[in-house]
Amino acid sequence: MKILYCIPRLCNPGGMERIVTMKANWFARHGHDVVMVLSDNKGMSPFFPLHRSIRIYDLDINYLDDMGINPLKWHINQWKRRKIHKIELKEVIRREDPDVIFSVFAEESVFLYGIKHRCRKILEFHFTRRHRLQWGRKGIRRLVDRWRMHKEGRIASRYDAFVVLTERDRRAWPKLDNIHVIPNFVTGIPEVVPDYSRKRIVAFGRLSHEKGYDRLIKVWSMIYSDYPEWSLDIFGNGEAKDSLISTADSLVGNDSIVFHDPVENVYKEMLGSSIYVMPSRYEGFSLVLLEAMSVGLPCVSFDIDCGPSEMIENNKNGFLVPDGDMEKFAGCLRMLMNNEELRERMGREARGISDRFSEAAVMNQWEELLPR
Repeated sequence: MKILYCIPRLCNPGGMERIVTMKANWFARHGHDVVMVLSDNKGMSPFFPLHRSIRIYDLDINYLDDMGINPLKWHINQWKRRKIHKIELKEVIRREDPDVIFSVFAEESVFLYGIKHRCRKILEFHFTRRHRLQWGRKGIRRLVDRWRMHKEGRIASRYDAFVVLTERDRRAWPKLDNIHVIPNFVTGIPEVVPDYSRKRIVAFGRLSHEKGYDRLIKVWSMIYSDYPEWSLDIFGNGEAKDSLISTADSLVGNDSIVFHDPVENVYKEMLGSSIYVMPSRYEGFSLVLLEAMSVGLPCVSFDIDCGPSEMIENNKNGFLVPDGDMEKFAGCLRMLMNNEELRERMGREARGISDRFSEAAVMNQWEELLPR
């Protein structure tokens, strides 16, 4: 079967790029012909390894080139780029004649369903339904955010299948006949467990507003002076990096917070740590949280939309903290940092989650969506 994936880019070290790469590789290993169609990759190489048989079309549309320009000019340019995108994608579909097309709800989602072709079209959503409201914008901008949410529901209804990551998120969408819940999965889990005596806390993710690292730095500023042997290591890049470093310097002022570039092998860094933290304001599912738990790290996360509550059993394999409660988050960290036995006990409980989110179990659900 020929499978065509539409995704903006593969050069990013993000969770969406990683899980889509993992799924594409699985399909390729299981005998499917896989093609990736990119719109904003700028000719760069994939960050995560792709199966040797997978072919790539880089359409060079580059929607992100319009970031920061005059709003009127932005809308005109985006309309022009979308028009070119549709023409180019139609030609790829004509040439490749796929049996199924996956879209990650990027720019092509607004026109892909209307392209006439025999293939099955499947839309997948890697965020939370309410993610547009997390910025807390006011007035006309909030009305626009709500209108875009409504529009996304109408778009999703036009596809043969629409896939979200969690039951909690499914309940936030309109009642759609085509909606399915398929979570992310983990693979390549090391057999060894972390060294729970290590005084190192890790976090992974894009350095941006939604990941909440400003909140994590504030939490750390409450406790770091009592734990001079501990470090907080943050792996990621993004537009907020400079401001986060500045905040860390002003609130902490020492080298106990260390910022690192993204890494391909997150397991290696996790095994050299004893606690994982996730301060995000929202998530779609959080693949990296699942990976941290599968390795055997006790995790502390805010109870946000969506994902953590479907993985973390509070006080058993980690801590779920009411969203925004910095004092509670700091208190949970203190409990883990003070008690190596607790870290090990929760970590071993967390490791059992990998059975629920195995590659085979999850990919069998994707196979059931393919045309017969």
